[in-house]
Amino acid sequence: MVLKIVVLMYFVNGFIILGLAGPFDKAKKINDVVEDYGYPFEIYNLGTEDGYILQIHNIPFGRNVLKGSPKNNKPVVLVMHGNLGSSADWVVTGPSNGLAFLLADSGYDVWLGNNRGNTYSKNHTMFLETSYGFWDFSWHEMGIQQVFTKKFCEDISFTKPLCFMVISSVSGQGGAGQNTTILAGLLPYFPAGCSTKQLLHFGFGFENPNTFRQYDYGVAKNLIKYKSVTPPEYPLEKVTVPVAIYHGTNDFLVDPKDIALLENKLKNIVRVSICNASLNHFDFNYGSNIRMEAYNDALKLMEGY
Repeated sequence: MVLKIVVLMYFVNGFIILGLAGPFDKAKKINDVVEDYGYPFEIYNLGTEDGYILQIHNIPFGRNVLKGSPKNNKPVVLVMHGNLGSSADWVVTGPSNGLAFLLADSGYDVWLGNNRGNTYSKNHTMFLETSYGFWDFSWHEMGIQQVFTKKFCEDISFTKPLCFMVISSVSGQGGAGQNTTILAGLLPYFPAGCSTKQLLHFGFGFENPNTFRQYDYGVAKNLIKYKSVTPPEYPLEKVTVPVAIYHGTNDFLVDPKDIALLENKLKNIVRVSICNASLNHFDFNYGSNIRMEAYNDALKLMEGY
């Protein structure tokens, strides 16, 4: 299989817009991936406050549940991908290791989100995918204006209050337990797309250690937008939902020092687990041993909520 990466770059009003996408026309559709394993699969389109149309995927129950069984009263879990990812990340490894399948088989009503700009969420009520307006977003807009994220993490009675956070989601050397067959199967789905502003926002954290801020537009625009030369910090101390953190020390993108800073700011951490020290960034999705390293423990922890 020949991997072709499509890079779209536009220079509009002094801003470079970058879109990344893999050869999805040749990829097996995600509904076929899930259904071929014997699981139900549903697709929903959800509009955001700022006009994006996001496709979210639902695996309402496991493959051992009889068809026609009621879907109500199951605990709900929302699983979100990382930068450049999509809902496919949680199913391409199959039922033995795919977190979405493990959750469904454990009795959860599983919802897989897709952020604006990725393969499954490239529609907007006003902007074309090739326009500046479509790609003018970062993490801030995702968190503030993507309704489904707020719904799942704010409505405690709906989610059985655990906002499950896996601090893992390009990589580190080692790749302990990575299966090259799995990674080859991933290539048609990754990268799934993101905006330049997302990548820049991530980079600002390296430029300004010990901070977790809103997007930095530069001094002049910051003064207009924030009434300050620097962007405001996100008040992580106000997060009250239980948070579990699983990480590896071989992850080049998630430094242990950052984990320590996060621990100090979050007020309701229920678990901090340093998994196999050789685990890198991608191992948390695609490592062949990740079920034993992290997922089984997470599933057991979630039973209490």
